[in-house]
Amino acid sequence: MAWGKAGSTTKTSAGAGLAISGLTASKQNVVLTHQLSSTSVSPEYRLDSNSNTDYAWRKSGNGGTDLTVTSDNNAQIDSAGGNNDKFAILYFCNVDSKEKLAISFLVDRSTAGAGTAPNRTEGVSKCDTTTNTGQFTAIDVETGGYVIGIDSNVSALGSELTPASATTIETGSIYIDTDINGRWWYDGTNWNMQPTYQTDFSSSTGWTTVGSNITITGGVIQASSMVTQTNNRIYYDLGSALSDKFVIDFDHYADTASAGGYWQMFALTDTTAIPRTDDAIHALVDMGSWTTYLRHVNEGSETNVGLLGNLTAGQWQYVRFVRDGTTGTLTVYSDSDRTTQVLNVSGTIPATVTGLRYFQSGALSGANAGTTTYKIDNLKIYNGVTSVQE
Repeated sequence: MAWGKAGSTTKTSAGAGLAISGLTASKQNVVLTHQLSSTSVSPEYRLDSNSNTDYAWRKSGNGGTDLTVTSDNNAQIDSAGGNNDKFAILYFCNVDSKEKLAISFLVDRSTAGAGTAPNRTEGVSKCDTTTNTGQFTAIDVETGGYVIGIDSNVSALGSELTPASATTIETGSIYIDTDINGRWWYDGTNWNMQPTYQTDFSSSTGWTTVGSNITITGGVIQASSMVTQTNNRIYYDLGSALSDKFVIDFDHYADTASAGGYWQMFALTDTTAIPRTDDAIHALVDMGSWTTYLRHVNEGSETNVGLLGNLTAGQWQYVRFVRDGTTGTLTVYSDSDRTTQVLNVSGTIPATVTGLRYFQSGALSGANAGTTTYKIDNLKIYNGVTSVQE
């Protein structure tokens, strides 16, 4: 059963009468009324302005003896009378061609202050079908000519109401989920998780070069016969650590490399030190065969996550790394849209590998002697997500 607000009236000036009209017919109604004192207050009700003797009621004040009245021109729900603020709830059964049955509960403030207990009235009532044969669509809860105060109110709820149409969500709307520190963007059809940090590294500013033979120009990292055994590398400070959910995309061109050495295609580290010395995730490349491994380092202890496979030299390939909590996935595609997968490896990255705020490329700590030439372009990092909508 769906309940909805069926109507409400608030008095703007003191006086008699407090009614709602134009209610949508419902099989059940809940009516709430708050009547403020002015000169006198004693709620009674009539349905559909029917003042004929069609009502019968029973009420009890503060648990006392029932007062019963039949063939009345309204139904009383208050035993206290007087000039005090009152609040009442009435429950109606409003079935077509049946007598209208009601249960009422009322509280009367009595003397103001905590030194006096309030009064209560409990009641039941009915309106027969002599006049009201159908469902009522109006109710007046002050029918005795009492003068009630400004801001007195009556409100009604109805069952089986059709909910209002949902508000159309504007394309481009953003929702922030504070439980997971995530942002969602609405594309007109679906909600898509948005990165909390995003950059495309189209500029060459902000990079730090260590050693020689590795540079960045126009956003393109270029290693030219870079010696892998020495501390030759380049890194970028992201400004804060990545979360445990992020995506990294870049294009990679494997050119030439000598046999016997190895280096890191990329590394995410928690310090600016050469990778393999503290927490890190990196892709190690064996230069003789361009065989690539996904690895992580936890407090200086390196673990092989899995074998990616052999990169193809002499052409651009398109790399994506995704961390999703304790899972890391490294994938190589043959197309820039990243739809045709050629290599893939996935495995466990411990939750304790944290604080990763530096992107690096170049030499690895303890690497064998060798030289390599390669390029990285179109680097993009998306933090707080595990997929990317271009």
